[in-house]
Amino acid sequence: MKKYLHIALMLLCVFVVSSCKDDDDDTEAVEREAYKLEQDIAFQAKVNETGFEKWNSEAGDGYVFAKLIKKGDGKQAYFNSLVSVYYKGSLTDGTVFDQQLFDDGIPFPCAVSPYYAKTVTDPVTNSQTKYGSVISGWTVALQHMVEGDKYEVWIPQQLAYGASESGDIPAYSTLIFEIELVSVDEQAASAS
Repeated sequence: MKKYLHIALMLLCVFVVSSCKDDDDDTEAVEREAYKLEQDIAFQAKVNETGFEKWNSEAGDGYVFAKLIKKGDGKQAYFNSLVSVYYKGSLTDGTVFDQQLFDDGIPFPCAVSPYYAKTVTDPVTNSQTKYGSVISGWTVALQHMVEGDKYEVWIPQQLAYGASESGDIPAYSTLIFEIELVSVDEQAASAS
């Protein structure tokens, strides 16, 4: 009889523990969906804010909102350009997750499109510069910029990291960047 009681208690414990796990999973799912909704609302609020432009992705997979901070007059960046930028990235709550600013010295070298990310060797100094890839939202924004431009750019989660976390960036985050296009280092071959 005691044997059956112990088995019944063990089964009850397994049931209780597994049902608690389901509640935890449900709670996490609800919190994740609430965060995603909060981020989407923050992004869509830019529609009615003065000074923001809507820039569509050439791929048709979304758009960003951009507000001019400083107007430049240099060369245009294209889809297959290599560029150098200063930037600051933050979440909608103001938390800065990454930056490379003028005070930091050297601007961040990147390819406007990840397809063109590469390392370039300077023929005079033989030094190498790695032009890294960027998220889709940057690709959209940079194609609308010329050297000297500085914009505040709001990027929705689907043009950022989507359902994935990246470092200190939670999944489904709308990202806010201040991007200053310092130089177009290698102009697109088709832009003659």
